[in-house]
Amino acid sequence: MDNKIAVRPLIDSIEKAIESRSSNPEGNEPVHTCKVRQHRYYRIFSKQFALFYSVLDGVMELCRFFWSRSDYSKLL
Repeated sequence: MDNKIAVRPLIDSIEKAIESRSSNPEGNEPVHTCKVRQHRYYRIFSKQFALFYSVLDGVMELCRFFWSRSDYSKLL
């Protein structure tokens, strides 16, 4: 993104959402995906974005990042 002033609050909100979920990353329902995956996807909403992550050996790995108004269900 070119607008550094707009990006900073977005990154801060994403970091807060990830930190709040990090205490229990597998506590929410896994997301159903079109493809069979080795690791489950979980979703976090942050402002206008949906973040999808998987948990590998207790570590959250951010896999996908979509604008929440888009139809991302076919892209998973």
